[in-house]
Amino acid sequence: MIKIDNVSIIYGKNEVVKNFSLEIKDGEFYTILGNSGSGKTTILRGIAGLEKISKGNIWFDNKNITNMDIEKRNIGFIFQNYTLFPNMNVHDNIAFGLKEKKEKIDEIVKEIAKVMKIDSILYKMPHELSGGQQQRVAIARSLVLKPKILLLDEPFSNLDKRLKEQLTAEVYKLNRETKTTILYVTHDQNESFGYSDKIVIMKDGKIQQVDTPVNIYNKPLNDYVAEFFGKNKLEDKFIKRLKLNLDINKHYYIKKEDIKLKNSNKKYQKGKVIFEIIKAIYNGFYYEYELQNTIQKLRVIDFDTEKKYSQYVEVNIDPKLLIEVDNGRYIVQ
Repeated sequence: MIKIDNVSIIYGKNEVVKNFSLEIKDGEFYTILGNSGSGKTTILRGIAGLEKISKGNIWFDNKNITNMDIEKRNIGFIFQNYTLFPNMNVHDNIAFGLKEKKEKIDEIVKEIAKVMKIDSILYKMPHELSGGQQQRVAIARSLVLKPKILLLDEPFSNLDKRLKEQLTAEVYKLNRETKTTILYVTHDQNESFGYSDKIVIMKDGKIQQVDTPVNIYNKPLNDYVAEFFGKNKLEDKFIKRLKLNLDINKHYYIKKEDIKLKNSNKKYQKGKVIFEIIKAIYNGFYYEYELQNTIQKLRVIDFDTEKKYSQYVEVNIDPKLLIEVDNGRYIVQ
């Protein structure tokens, strides 16, 4: 188990990571999600030993590794800008760091190369490889040392969407098959939802919420988490217009897909809540709209018939589908 206990990382007067605490069981896949500057890469580098921990401790299986040398931590780290040794072929890049006998090294390298589907390019040089192949080699080089934990810092951000999805799926498969613990930093929500056992949401160096993907999406604990995933915050005037009897001390959100639309030929209609469509986008299997009236803006996903820009629509919201947020709350597991 990995335990990060009340860790802070400070640069001068700037506290980049603030009282970060997290427990990860062996074999789990955790994703850290947040905007640029949230501290997600810094905490990853702190775990790896590449940043000095200003306060707190990091434990691996009840062993304090906070001040342990990097090479003794048994951690694999794959950066956003991965680097292969340009003067070594794929085989030797993967083998770098192995201390077994030559025959055993060759066997180990070929085994991991087969897993990563790069066994056919073992004797090619890095400049002969595609971006995806280079990234597979970088992953193989980390995995061959059998790390306790594999840290990935947006490793596929420079690749095209299809290849990125393919490699992320393969990392997930490796996690499930080898039981390697993975801590994955990304700003891509689809990646985090698709593969994580749990997601860590960060803002300004602090954890906002740690939970399963389902709970993160359906039960955000504060405004930041709710808005990070694109939910609509209902304005007080709009709540009154809907004649909903709600706690005024709490904030209320509605998912884009939970708002129902009906065509309207009038800007104002007695007893109805009318909006104008100010943006309309077709995304392949659904329509995404931005709506506006004098008191509220809404973003809506609609799977039904196409609606046009500047068209008026009636909005219907089921109070049972509202998400209640007691703002100011935070959770760590």
